[in-house]
Amino acid sequence: MALIKCPECGKDISDKAERCIGCGYVINSKNKINVNKKNKKASRIIIIITVLVVLVGAISVGSVMIYKSFNDKSTTQEKEEERNSEVEEIIAAIDSLGEITIDDKEDIEKLNNLYAALSEEDKALVTNHDVLVTANNKIAMLDLSSENSDKNDKNKKSQNDKQDLDSVYSSINDALWDASDNTDDFLESLNNSSDPINSYNSNLSKMDTAKDSLNDAYDSCGDYKELQSLKKKIKSAIDSLPTGKVYNTDDFNSKLEDFKEFSYDLYEAQMEVAKYIDSK
Repeated sequence: MALIKCPECGKDISDKAERCIGCGYVINSKNKINVNKKNKKASRIIIIITVLVVLVGAISVGSVMIYKSFNDKSTTQEKEEERNSEVEEIIAAIDSLGEITIDDKEDIEKLNNLYAALSEEDKALVTNHDVLVTANNKIAMLDLSSENSDKNDKNKKSQNDKQDLDSVYSSINDALWDASDNTDDFLESLNNSSDPINSYNSNLSKMDTAKDSLNDAYDSCGDYKELQSLKKKIKSAIDSLPTGKVYNTDDFNSKLEDFKEFSYDLYEAQMEVAKYIDSK
């Protein structure tokens, strides 16, 4: 016994049944034949559709696999070409190195970094790596030579600075002694005069000359770190140097007191210079 579809309601019924148990449709022999034909046709259609679906699926899967295989192959080939290009660029850059100078240091460092980034396999393809090694050795020697040159320059500068300082101290010493000599002449003129007040006023030019000498000594100190202490002492002498005329005995006596302070400040400055000169 086989099952067939009821032409009316589509329910599965026996091919021996005279009537559909679902809807009561009368199944005669002619209808049975038609039903069987329809069922067979439907089965064939289902089989054909199933086969087509399987074929389409197989074709799709095959296409994807072929595309993936081709794409993977293409990607691998591109990567290989890129690697070869990097290696060729490094080889060309090394070949372009001429006579190595210290100015090539940065370029050689870049080449070192590019070479270091390669795989061990690709490094073996850089056939002129020995040239890069030689260039690095040359740069190392130039660096050492440059360092020694810098040290020599610093030593020379130090010697020149020392010579300059000696010269400055000598100039300051001369200026301080000029100021001291003019001060001594001024005071001596007062001692030898019967009219000290008049002598004081008439010899003020000597004190002006002494002040000019002190200003020269002060300017000579400049920005030398070693001379800043001396510079302050010279400034104190300049500030304490008596200036201006006197008009009476009180003024005169006050100026003489100022001279005592000035003489002490000048002496302090001269002693510091003498200490440096004696140490030479």
